[in-house]
Amino acid sequence: MEIRLRQATPEDSTALATLFLEVRRATFVWRNTSEFKLEDFEAQTLAETITIAENENGDLLGFVSVWEADSFIHHLFVAQSFQGRGIGRRLLESLTSWLPPPHRLKCAVNNPRAESFYRSQGWTEIGRGFSSDGPYVLLQKSAPTDVHPPNGEKISP
Repeated sequence: MEIRLRQATPEDSTALATLFLEVRRATFVWRNTSEFKLEDFEAQTLAETITIAENENGDLLGFVSVWEADSFIHHLFVAQSFQGRGIGRRLLESLTSWLPPPHRLKCAVNNPRAESFYRSQGWTEIGRGFSSDGPYVLLQKSAPTDVHPPNGEKISP
């Protein structure tokens, strides 16, 4: 399957809101998921930069939304039928080309699968807290600090 990444447009709003609602209802099972609404997407991503992943047919596979001022990843969602295929990883990797590190995100403690995913991608814990989704772990991914040129001489970033 080909995965293409692009910036979201206003025309993507309905599909993004639907994916957001479906995945939240399936994943955030510790919450009263009947309270989740389509309108939540627009409210929770206001003024954020959104990158979407789609396949060769233009089907929405997932998205990442970012609050640029803080290099904060607010949402990373992948359609349930496409999870485990590298889409989340690709969306996160795409940030390194334009978003200054370090990148940070909050991950609900009640979502161990997501936390395991982020940790497997090199994210490290820098704190903990509590939000409307319950307890969370604050994770960060920094720029590489150990850069080696071809001749083996170590340089500083």
